[in-house]
Amino acid sequence: MRKFIVNIATGILENIVLVDPQDLPTAPVGYRMEDDTGGKKGQVRNGLVWEEALPTAQESEEQYALRLAKIKRELYRQGSTNEVLLKISFLQENRIRLLEGRPEVTASQFRTWVENQID
Repeated sequence: MRKFIVNIATGILENIVLVDPQDLPTAPVGYRMEDDTGGKKGQVRNGLVWEEALPTAQESEEQYALRLAKIKRELYRQGSTNEVLLKISFLQENRIRLLEGRPEVTASQFRTWVENQID
C-alpha cells in the first residue's frame, strides 16, 4: 500500500512510499504519514483536494537571490574552470570587436554583460 510522507511544518507532500500494511514504519521526526489520497510530490492538501504548493513572492525572490549569488560565486571562484572560460570569452570578445573595427570592452563592462545574461 502507498503512504504519503507529509512535512508537518509546511503541509507539503514530500514523498510517497510503498509499505507493508502488516509492518507500518514510523514517520521521521517533523513528518506525518498519511494514507494515499491521490496527491503528488510537492503538493499541499487544501481540505480534501491536493493542490500545487506555490512559493510566495518573498520566497521566490529569496530563491532567485540565492541562485544568483551561487552562480556569481561559481563564475568568479579563483582557479575555477569557469573563471578561465570567462577570461577566454573576454579576450575573444575583444578580438572580434577589433576585427569589426569596434572599441574594446573593459573587464567591468564584460562582467556586467555576463551577469545580465543570468536568468
